[in-house]
Amino acid sequence: AAEARARRKSLEMQAHERREARLKLERQLAALTAQHRDVIGRAPDAARLTALQAEGQSLLGEHEAIDTALLEAEAHAIATSSTVTAARDGAQSTRLAAERLAVEVETLFKLLKPQGEVVFPPIVDSLTVEPGYETALGAALGDDLEVPLTQDSPVHWRSNKPEVADPGLPKGVEPLASRVTGPLELARRLAQIGVVDAADGPRLQAQLKSGQRLVSKAGDLWRWDGFVAAAHGDSASAVRLAQRNRLGGLAGELDTLQAASKTQLAAEAKAIATHREADEHLRLQRQRARETQMRLAEARQALTIMEQQARETQQRLASIAEAREIAEEALADAGERLAEVEIALETLSEANPFEDQLAIVQEDAAEKRTAYANARAELATLDREHKARLARLTEIGAEITRWAERKTSAETQTADLRARLEASLEELEMFAELPEMLAEQREKLLSAVADAEAARQAQADQLAAADQTFRTVQTELRAAQAAVSTTRETRARAEARLEAARQRRADDGRKTRETLGVAPDECLALAEHAVDTPLPALDDVDKQLARLKGDRERLGGVNLAADDDLARMTEQFDGVEKERLDVEQAIAKLRAGIGELNREAKGRLDVAFHTVNGHFQKLFGILFNGGEASLKMIESPEDPLDGGLEIIAKPPGKKPATLSLLSGGEQTLTALSLIFAVFLTNPSPICVLDEVDAPLDDANVDRFCLMMEKMAEETDTRFLVITHHPQTMSRMNRLFGVTMAEKGVSQLVSVDLELARKFVEQAA
Repeated sequence: AAEARARRKSLEMQAHERREARLKLERQLAALTAQHRDVIGRAPDAARLTALQAEGQSLLGEHEAIDTALLEAEAHAIATSSTVTAARDGAQSTRLAAERLAVEVETLFKLLKPQGEVVFPPIVDSLTVEPGYETALGAALGDDLEVPLTQDSPVHWRSNKPEVADPGLPKGVEPLASRVTGPLELARRLAQIGVVDAADGPRLQAQLKSGQRLVSKAGDLWRWDGFVAAAHGDSASAVRLAQRNRLGGLAGELDTLQAASKTQLAAEAKAIATHREADEHLRLQRQRARETQMRLAEARQALTIMEQQARETQQRLASIAEAREIAEEALADAGERLAEVEIALETLSEANPFEDQLAIVQEDAAEKRTAYANARAELATLDREHKARLARLTEIGAEITRWAERKTSAETQTADLRARLEASLEELEMFAELPEMLAEQREKLLSAVADAEAARQAQADQLAAADQTFRTVQTELRAAQAAVSTTRETRARAEARLEAARQRRADDGRKTRETLGVAPDECLALAEHAVDTPLPALDDVDKQLARLKGDRERLGGVNLAADDDLARMTEQFDGVEKERLDVEQAIAKLRAGIGELNREAKGRLDVAFHTVNGHFQKLFGILFNGGEASLKMIESPEDPLDGGLEIIAKPPGKKPATLSLLSGGEQTLTALSLIFAVFLTNPSPICVLDEVDAPLDDANVDRFCLMMEKMAEETDTRFLVITHHPQTMSRMNRLFGVTMAEKGVSQLVSVDLELARKFVEQAA
């Protein structure tokens, strides 16, 4: 019966499973059909894919053309930059030469300008001498060149027409008047001075008439009376004339240089304008290249996405078709198996001859199983009760033992408590009178303390009175000592004055004896002054004595060494004058050097400023993807080198503003542009950047990384970047970091991204 039932149940379960499998396969086929329709509906448009491919080819050609134009624009910008540099160098050198000449002209003008107000200007300021004849004129006239024309001067030049014509110079001698242009007052003197060679002077001196003289260009002098003076250097007047001639020549050179400087400045401005146009064209080409590259990248990305979608669609359609074929085969197989199971169920006999007998046997077995179970349950209950009784007896014995021990311990503890009670009672009786004794002793101590405090107060009052008395006595003692000291000082001063008076009296007596030859008491008799007549006033006597001494001093004496003193003083004056000229020349040279250094520094500052400004504008446009920025010099009125620098930034879509008015990210990008602009002007081997991308968003970080990569390509600089931004770390060549694999244990790790990228490319 069990086998029959199991066979039927198995067949029914198989039929149910076959039906479920067939339903599942039918649902799977329906789902595959729906997926097929959905995939076909989502498949990319072939026309759109073809259009994207054509657009990509067009953009690629346009990008190549823009690259070619960009290379040409870069070459043109480099050429214009070289032209600007050459023009700037030429203008700078010409400007420096003009400034040097201007400094020299200014120095000569200051040297030739009279110091202070000149009442009687010398005649040398009215003369014009051909270059090279200044020394000859100075040797011929000497100090006469310093004499003025003004008639009010005690010493002056004036016109003096002779009644008889002056004699002429020796034959062949050129008069100095042909080389000198000056006032008429000096014409007669210049006509009697001839200019000859140094070798002909001694020969022609014998032919000179009265008042005539010969000079050489070097400064040699031959006079008609036989006086000869060899050339001994340029006089102050000759130097002044030479400086005036030098000033006139420098003025022409300065005008020429200034004109040339203006021309070169115009050429420089034109070259700068051309260079700016080239830079602007280069910037536009680069912007077009970036835009075309972005469009090409977007087209390539869209084309890649569509091609990937097409491949995925084909793969999914193929997998759906394969799964559908498998599902159809499984559905057919499941139908065949279900038919076989249904046929087997139909052929299985419905009647079971063992069912009735099976029910009787099962009822009898159930009764016997019940009796057996009851007997086993009763036996288990009795066994449990027996074991519980044995355990309880064991526990009772143990409890009896414990209670006996506790009884013994309680008796011992009771005896101890009784003994402690008796001892406590005895101690309580002994300390019963202690509080009264302590109170009595406390009262005695308080009385003693009060007496001691009263005694201390009395002693303190006595001490205060004694201190007051001591301070009063001490004040009086100081006053007395001060009075004694003052009296001693007064007495000492009086004694000193008395001693000084005595000494002066003795000195006056000695001087009287030495001067007049008589004792002081006999002076009145020597002066024929009566004893009874009053003495004249001391002030009147002093004034009369001073007047008489002045008269004596004005009379003076004969100085036999006056010529030697004059020669010595003249030599000293010439030395001082020469030193003054040297100092003035040194001051002029020093000022010229300082001016040249300032101009050189300003020129270099201008060059560096323009270079940094160009890099700053370029990098600002890269980091902000547009916009404008510039640097502005704030010059100091005293010294341009002490001026400041102002940053004007105009991000895309904003008005020009200073750096303090920008946001945090914009300030960071602007500061990075300026820092890297200075860095590009003078790059270094290593550049360390610490958390510079912290305030930037992802788009700005990408621009920052792009700029850093370009700088690394254009220069030999290696960048060491400290960052936590994943986008920045992904653009690096190598990563270094610290990890803590175990708690409290740090470990340095490094990753070579370039090597890892090569491994991935090789694996692909």
